[in-house]
Amino acid sequence: MADGRWRMADGMATGRQGDVHAHVCKSIRNPPSTIRHPIRLVIFDLGGVMVKLAGSWEKACRIADVPQNEKMIPLTQFYHQLMAQHVHAHEIGALDGPQFDRELAAALQISVEQAHALHMAIIVEPYPGIEPVLAALRAAGIATACLSNTNADHWAIMTGKGYPASLPLDQLDHHFASHLLQMRKPNDEIYARVEQLTGLAPAEILFFEDTPANVEAALRRGWISVRIDPKADPMTQVTTHLKRLGILNG
Repeated sequence: MADGRWRMADGMATGRQGDVHAHVCKSIRNPPSTIRHPIRLVIFDLGGVMVKLAGSWEKACRIADVPQNEKMIPLTQFYHQLMAQHVHAHEIGALDGPQFDRELAAALQISVEQAHALHMAIIVEPYPGIEPVLAALRAAGIATACLSNTNADHWAIMTGKGYPASLPLDQLDHHFASHLLQMRKPNDEIYARVEQLTGLAPAEILFFEDTPANVEAALRRGWISVRIDPKADPMTQVTTHLKRLGILNG
């Protein structure tokens, strides 16, 4: 980038200053000196970064105690293709929980009660190591936030107490959820809204996200954005990036 700012995606930090390229996920023989950024806010996606998702009907059905059937094509394909319209409406608050459950039940040919149990079983449990990362950022004077495409039902079990999927979101400085903002990633308007509400410039924001389209949208906006692999210990990946960027000591 001509202004000397940095971009990150898929574990790669890239910049125009000396055309430096530093791969921050793999160990290398002669690592470059620490790259420092003017970061004032670190934002985390929730599903796939802070909280584990079921990832398959087999796992969701086991958690919800609902039998599988032939309508249950691969979970990602089902939600992002067959149910995409309803999922998106649910995530911006245009379709409430009971309505969504009825649509899901009709698509899977199961009862509404079973559909609700399955939908809730998609959100499983927090990844380990979240609280130490948040504490370290707080000690470093860096604000934190979440930015998630979610819905009121899932939000309740992630923000509430006593649920298996409860997250320490009370330790974050800002909470940006699609159903509350009535807009979703990767639409540019949600990133602009975050900037407006925090008063920060794009180059002051670091974003950890597992979905490539959402990472790319943040990069286009001018944020520093890092894609996290949800299968490879997200908080260890986050810590590695924070240390390499000079945000945390290490």
